[in-house]
Amino acid sequence: DEWGISHAELNLSPFKLEINHKRNYHNKFFKSHSYFQENLIKALGLKKDKKDINIIDLSAGTISDSLLINTLGAKVSAYERNPLLACLISHELQQRPWANFTFHFGQWQDEVADIFYFDPMYDEPNEKSAPKKSMQLLRKIVEVDQDAKEFAQSILDKKHKLVIKRPRRADVLISGVHHEILGKSTRYDVYHP
Repeated sequence: DEWGISHAELNLSPFKLEINHKRNYHNKFFKSHSYFQENLIKALGLKKDKKDINIIDLSAGTISDSLLINTLGAKVSAYERNPLLACLISHELQQRPWANFTFHFGQWQDEVADIFYFDPMYDEPNEKSAPKKSMQLLRKIVEVDQDAKEFAQSILDKKHKLVIKRPRRADVLISGVHHEILGKSTRYDVYHP
């Protein structure tokens, strides 16, 4: 079809992004919790008086992070080069478009923004507990980003602020980290131009 997806891929198993359900959850959750305590929001540098900015999500994935950023009020432009995920995202957005949100199938080229966010698919860590079923399926759909290091470096070379999401104990993807935001299992490496 137009996405280059086979019927076998489409029939992997029931898999929905449930974007609008997640958005409703965020709206309800953050009525009693602060967005600004979220590590991703801290890493991006968003604040109450500094949230109306442009952010490019270089690897939309299940679009959860883009959703959180956009719900806060930032303008988001998201890219996903995996055709199956892009198809699922586009279908969800056709049902109910978001304000201040643009989705692109393919890889970022030269669009400009205040901050770039990158969450590459990485090798599965050797953990005692198995990842969630949704993540197991996602790993079947999306291969490890073998060019992640080169791609991230190309962003920095163009003098853009960049935030890279990594497993907490993983090595840095590229050198030059300005500072990091640590969570229980995740780390955000922040790079300044």
